[in-house]
Parts: sequence; structure tokens; C-alpha cells
Amino acid sequence: MRLLVASLLPVVRTAAAYDCSTPLAFEPIPDLHVAIWNTPGPNHDEHHAWPMLGHDVRHTGFYTPPAPDRPANLSVGAGNVLAWEDRSAVEDAYVVERSATGAPWSYQTVATLPPDSTSWAAAPGALYRVRAARGGVRSRPSNAVSVP
Repeated sequence: MRLLVASLLPVVRTAAAYDCSTPLAFEPIPDLHVAIWNTPGPNHDEHHAWPMLGHDVRHTGFYTPPAPDRPANLSVGAGNVLAWEDRSAVEDAYVVERSATGAPWSYQTVATLPPDSTSWAAAPGALYRVRAARGGVRSRPSNAVSVP
């Protein structure tokens, strides 16, 4: 992996591809830090060919790790067992949420499961959805299912 970091005032923006071997054209941009990555191979979890570090909205110098991919194809099987497809390679946990009505903001966490989990036994009479979690950042929710 090669990394080129520019931290000059005025700092520059590259107009060329993000390959460090390509000659770069520069345009002055005030108060901007530029990091150029050249990492071979795909990053399957974030669906980019380069690593995403997250975005530092307040320019604090810290970044938020990107949310993991959300679980897919949540379904209810025999014995009220919720099952889903693990689509993330970087989750720290799975969070199961329950709602009596399915209304926005009505879901509450009922279980936190270890990474790579793909099923959980649910209590009847509610709607459930699942999220992947990574470093305190949760993914978007899976589809919601009703457990009769």
C-alpha cells in the first residue's frame, strides 16, 4: 500500500486518478488536507476498491468508522427463530430490535449477539429487525418481520 499525504497551506486537490504513480495536477484549496490511497484489491465490506476511514464532519482529527453492511433477508423460521444473512466482515456484534407496532422510533434493543451470528430465537407477538454494529456505529436495519 502506498500513501501520499499533502498538508500544505494552501493545500492542493488532485485532478488526476488516485494512483500514486500517475502524474498529479494540483489546484490550490485553502485549509484542506489531502490523502491519496493506492491499495490493490477490493474492500468487500464497504464496496470500494480503497479503504474508507469515515468522515470527520467537525474537523476534530478523529474519524468515525463506517457502518458495517446491514444484515439481509431476515425471516422467521420454525420455533420463532429469526434468521438472516451475514453480509458484513467487520461487525463487532449484531443487535436485535423489537417493536410492538413497527412505528418509527418504537424499536428497542432486546439482544446483542456476537459477530457472525445468523439466527436468534424470538418471543412471539412483535416485529423484529436486526442491525450489525461496529465500534459503536450501527448499520441500517434489516427488513422487519412479524413473529406471530
